[in-house]
Amino acid sequence: MSRQTREIDSSIYSVLSYGSSSVGAKVPHPSTTECKCGLPAQIRTSKKMQSKGRRFYGSPHFGKQDKTAYNLFKWYDQSDSALEDIHIHDLIEENKKMDNRLKTMEDLLARMEDLLKRMEEKMRVMEAQLQLSEELHVKEIERSKMLRIMLICLCGFYLYLGFLGLV
Repeated sequence: MSRQTREIDSSIYSVLSYGSSSVGAKVPHPSTTECKCGLPAQIRTSKKMQSKGRRFYGSPHFGKQDKTAYNLFKWYDQSDSALEDIHIHDLIEENKKMDNRLKTMEDLLARMEDLLKRMEEKMRVMEAQLQLSEELHVKEIERSKMLRIMLICLCGFYLYLGFLGLV
């Protein structure tokens, strides 16, 4: 049986047989561990009291009528862990990339917070200048009113002097 055919058979078998196990959940596993039938082993979970919860490789035919035909049994934690090492390495690399992205985002956030602080300070200065400008404007209006009043008084006084004939 060719490798490609075994992979196709394995995929079909995984789809058709997924979920039915008398010993626990079976998980298709991309491992080098194969059953004598040529299909990849599946990871199962032991339900026996002395090894309850421990995972093991088992034949895809496990639990069928002819139990001795494919008697694959290998503890998962004693298996060849090359694929797991590769997967762990990939996860570590992805974690490093995410850490770098996080650092970049934290740096950007720090720069944005600094910019926000500078903008808030400029806003406070501008508000103070506006308030001072408004106060000066109010004072200028009051001064202008006073000058008008003084001008009116001066005109009135000049008319009074003219009435008296002194001008």
